[in-house]
Amino acid sequence: MGDAPDRTDFMHARVYDYEGEKKCDARVKVFETALHAVHNTTPEEGFAAIKISALGAPVLLERISTAMLEMAAFYERLGGKGDGALSYDDFKKGWLNFFNEPKGGEEEIRRTFDKLDIYHDGSVDLVDWTCSMTLVDMSEMVKECKEHGPLYDAALDEEELELMKSMLHRVDMVCQKAYNLGVKIMIDAEWTAIQPAIDNVVVHMMRKYNRDTEKGWATGNGYQFACKVVRGAYMVSERLKAESEN
Repeated sequence: MGDAPDRTDFMHARVYDYEGEKKCDARVKVFETALHAVHNTTPEEGFAAIKISALGAPVLLERISTAMLEMAAFYERLGGKGDGALSYDDFKKGWLNFFNEPKGGEEEIRRTFDKLDIYHDGSVDLVDWTCSMTLVDMSEMVKECKEHGPLYDAALDEEELELMKSMLHRVDMVCQKAYNLGVKIMIDAEWTAIQPAIDNVVVHMMRKYNRDTEKGWATGNGYQFACKVVRGAYMVSERLKAESEN
């Protein structure tokens, strides 16, 4: 048996370099052209695949992913445990432990809790937390931190929030075009460091566009969830990155 081949020579998945916001805007047109091509050739069976990293800076996606993971970790530090949920009293106690008391006093804390309690059942679980607490909310929230810690460091700054909004607008434009043309769209999984951000974007797009009851898309939760199995296109680059960090 011969030596194993040098896997660094294998073809890797496409990785987009960030070349500025105008280039990201231009790629929207490229994706829309692809959607029209699918619509004109195989409108029923065909689909188009896109990469979120083509529509925004990968380093921004990494920052978003870090912020999202830290926000989920902060839920546990507030007192939430896995499949458990925070009562209002637990939430208030944890909130005042990490943040300055708001100007509106307990009424403001109560309003924050009620906003997070999306099912209005008197508790906030991890699903409530991740669905209701936006990265914009997070950036405002950390301004009242008693001490600078992981949550504060992970929050996006104003420039990053604006870049995120622009990226989300581009993704929405592509999804809206696909919806209008009746073309299925698949959003590629990418590398580990940016995948949490991609997952979040995809779920929000599914909530918005996979609700067509005439096409049988809507389900008990109001939208059709879908995913695809991938073949590990980033295995080589992920392995090389892991080796370089160890």
